[in-house]
Amino acid sequence: MGEQLGALLVEKENLNDETVQLSLKGYIQNKETRLLRTFIDALQKDPIKHLILDMTNVEYISSAGMGFLVILTKEWEQKKGGVLVIFGMSEKQRAILETLGVLSLFKLVMTKEQALEAIGILKPKIETISLGVVSDSHGNLELLKKVCADLVNNLKVGTIIHLGDDYDDASVIDDYPVEKLVVPGVYSEHYKSAAIPKRLIVNYFDWRILLSHTPTRHKNDGEGDIIPETMIEQRKIDILLYGHTHIPNIEVKDGVLLVNPGNLKENDERHPPTYGLLHISKKMVDASIINATTGKTLEQLKYKKA
Repeated sequence: MGEQLGALLVEKENLNDETVQLSLKGYIQNKETRLLRTFIDALQKDPIKHLILDMTNVEYISSAGMGFLVILTKEWEQKKGGVLVIFGMSEKQRAILETLGVLSLFKLVMTKEQALEAIGILKPKIETISLGVVSDSHGNLELLKKVCADLVNNLKVGTIIHLGDDYDDASVIDDYPVEKLVVPGVYSEHYKSAAIPKRLIVNYFDWRILLSHTPTRHKNDGEGDIIPETMIEQRKIDILLYGHTHIPNIEVKDGVLLVNPGNLKENDERHPPTYGLLHISKKMVDASIINATTGKTLEQLKYKKA
């Protein structure tokens, strides 16, 4: 049934003698933060070691709630000697953590299965994750549909990333059984929206990947936005995926793998329409640029984590 903490419903599930999962649903504002803190403080008295937080159904979390998560994450391992894992956190919530400069403190995963793998309850089933990357489709939906079909049906990707221009084009991806990650182009109306993250950081096998339409700061950025150059200089990311220039590119710069999948404009005289493909394992990323019309690999680079 769960316990109602103000506007937050908390359901507790004992996964084994050492592991508890809390599924959170609703809003985490100041009142809910205080109640949740009391709830978890009581939980810490139990002989448990690992905590999983399911935030799939958290619609809003205040700055006080974010602050509590930071404190809880810092203290959990020290007090319990175990692991705290969060799954289901929204793109916007992850972006807030990144803006606050605390994202690296958290063990964030996408699914419950990945959370169980992180704790060691499940053995990892997937040794390699495949990502498709597109950018600058500019309304060429038929070619985007073809690329999505190739990525899903032939290349067996589990995630398709659209790096903007146009943001609404990414709705095509909804027709395919994959995870979708999207950031807007810098001149898009969506870039001005506080509800849509301009840039995102995601993690696969501890590879920290920044998704950005531009490879650098842009004049339309706002105060507090993620700055790609800073992330590279401070080594806060391992991979930068970007578009904007329409020029396909794979290179390693200052220890960071940079990948631009090119564009999907069929009338670009400089370059054919292209997209990117990344195969990611714990120690290696195999990045390719593929001709969107012929399926031929035009460029490839294998990068091993230092």
